[in-house]
Amino acid sequence: IIAGAPALNFTGVAASFLNVVQHMFPDPQDLGAALVTPAERQLLRNAIEAKCDAADGLRDSMLQDPSACDFDPTSLLCRDTQTSQCLSADKLAAVRAVYDGPRDGQGPLHFGFPFGAEDVEDNGWGSWLTGGAEQGSPNAAYNFGVGIMRNFVYHAADWGYADYDWDTFRTDVAPVAAVLDANNTDLDAFRQQGGKLLMYHGWADVALTGYMSTDYIERVYMRDKTARDDVRLFMMPGVLHCYDGIGPSVVDWLAEVAKWHDTGQAPDTLNASYPDKPGQRKLCAWPRKPRFIGGDPERPESYRCR
Repeated sequence: IIAGAPALNFTGVAASFLNVVQHMFPDPQDLGAALVTPAERQLLRNAIEAKCDAADGLRDSMLQDPSACDFDPTSLLCRDTQTSQCLSADKLAAVRAVYDGPRDGQGPLHFGFPFGAEDVEDNGWGSWLTGGAEQGSPNAAYNFGVGIMRNFVYHAADWGYADYDWDTFRTDVAPVAAVLDANNTDLDAFRQQGGKLLMYHGWADVALTGYMSTDYIERVYMRDKTARDDVRLFMMPGVLHCYDGIGPSVVDWLAEVAKWHDTGQAPDTLNASYPDKPGQRKLCAWPRKPRFIGGDPERPESYRCR
């Protein structure tokens, strides 16, 4: 099985989207524009790059491991009389909804999104989280988040999110979760039949958070350390949902899983190409991550997995 950006926890995905919609579009009757503007998204992106871009050994506007970035969005909160180049409290709360994820009184309901696509329109924050519309649905987060609650959970076309009580979410979605979610880490039967699972996920994905895949693979390995023989995950820096972005998103996944099947040798590293320019970069099997060690940054041998 080749699983790219898998929707392992579909009800969790719905929660993430709904949480973002609540903060970006606090008035359900006004879907024309998100609370956070494109200019503010660019401000956010610039601050993230200034803090973390060079942490992986290379300044290239790409975060090899966004989870290692210690940028705090609160640093952009407007102080005193400041009104520009900063975020108001409600805008900061909307940004944090993206990064922190949804919660109820018991704790987190799902993961937030990694840093990485704040300034991107198509397949980035624009089309998924913040794009507005004069009428109808403003973005994909609205379609999935509100759509699932209306059509799967409540079966009520007029259901609204403005005053939703998150403490009922787990109970509300339980019947849907039993059908849609695929969080089971017991892959024994699959593996005993010779099955191989090759997963990949873009770090800059704002449709399905990469943390969903890294959490799953870690729980698979925690349950059975030998699962690493048959299950591998490759995180792709700078890559958006499934493809594209500033990172290298092109890998012949079918050839790689066929080679794995034929040789019995699980892949430790892969080389990924760009869809629109020459060059390649090294991808590392989780939990290792690529680190630039010098040379041409668009050659795989310039990176070491650590």
